[in-house]
Amino acid sequence: MSVSNFSSPLLLPCLRGQVEDWVYYVTLMQFRQIADRFKPAEEIHKNKTLNELLQRALTGRSTEISDYIRNQKQHFFNAVIAGIYEGEPRWIEIDLDSTERSRYSEPTDFVRNSVGVLELTGQEKIFAIDGQHRVEGIKVALQKDSLHDKEECAVIFVAHNGSSSGIERTRRLFSTLNRYAKPVKLGEIIALDEDDSIAIVTRWLLYHDPYLSRNEVIAASKTKNLAVTDKKSFTSIQALYDFIERVLLGGRGWKTKQMASFKMLRKPKIELDSMCKEMSQVFQLLAFSFSELKQYFKAPADAGPYRGGFTGGSLIFRPVGVSVLGDCLAYCKINSIDLKVAVPALAKIDRTLQMSPWAGLLFDASNLKMRRVTKTDLTCATLMWLKLAGLLKAGDNGKLEQAFMNAHEVDAKTAAARIKAGG
Repeated sequence: MSVSNFSSPLLLPCLRGQVEDWVYYVTLMQFRQIADRFKPAEEIHKNKTLNELLQRALTGRSTEISDYIRNQKQHFFNAVIAGIYEGEPRWIEIDLDSTERSRYSEPTDFVRNSVGVLELTGQEKIFAIDGQHRVEGIKVALQKDSLHDKEECAVIFVAHNGSSSGIERTRRLFSTLNRYAKPVKLGEIIALDEDDSIAIVTRWLLYHDPYLSRNEVIAASKTKNLAVTDKKSFTSIQALYDFIERVLLGGRGWKTKQMASFKMLRKPKIELDSMCKEMSQVFQLLAFSFSELKQYFKAPADAGPYRGGFTGGSLIFRPVGVSVLGDCLAYCKINSIDLKVAVPALAKIDRTLQMSPWAGLLFDASNLKMRRVTKTDLTCATLMWLKLAGLLKAGDNGKLEQAFMNAHEVDAKTAAARIKAGG
């Protein structure tokens, strides 16, 4: 595919730096400049290996980023790291000695050698080494309107050479950036994210809900699971976030991709207030209907009687049980079953882990510990709980039987008989 080049030169404000044998240039580029001058790797290089290794698959992420730019007024991006070759890019130092002197000190050689302008001729070929989705998102946003043309993003240029050694060098940079770049952890999202509605609702409950705002009720664990030694917490903050997501978004019948898109942009205050109120009402209903929760919330936080021992304790005092409960409530919402009816019905079913249908499915009764469960196990547990509570729609009996067969590795006849007997 031919590549269109720009004949007009471009001057960019720039800092020059060096790490080991990499000389790099930190610039500012307007969104329109990025959209016009950046090309996908497959458009600007004939080397198949380089294309495969440098160009990530551009999926729906570019559309999500475009929506973020257009709908979130406080949008912000990390720097894009770009490879640049051909043309005649030129670094021009700014003579700081001829400018107004600092009142504090003379510029050092480090400062003198680092401040300047990067001149592009317009014949350069530029591709994103890190930040492909951001670049494509900017392009999509500007195709829809030109309101963001002059917004700016930091771009770090590194020189790329099309020789075998140059390709190897760029490939190593790409792999290094991606190997050591760590995604934001869920705990940090819950604590800090101001766009993720589920994180916002989670924080609101921890501050304002009469049950969840009490000390030691929710554990600040680094994972969804609770520490073995934790005998006080009802559940973990990540399990709480997961439960809220299942009820609010799963309850809309949404799949993972729709949920992720929903959480990218902060919702209006009226919608956030509605979600907070709904979840607070859910916990009020749970605390009233489930005997162990009613007792737990009456006294200082003590989960010991409900977690562990020869019976395994209560299903809902385990993070996996909280997930199953969330899916049960989501199912009821999708099927227009009033939660004021559904929750008391679910609460009537024995939640002792040593009992059917939980033993052998979620709980290892012989070793008195939770099993490593699969998605199929969770589906089976959810449908079984709904079935026992009289909430499962007749049309979903087949789904339950299939899930039971898969989870327990039994035939249809055995599955039907065990379901009828309660698991």
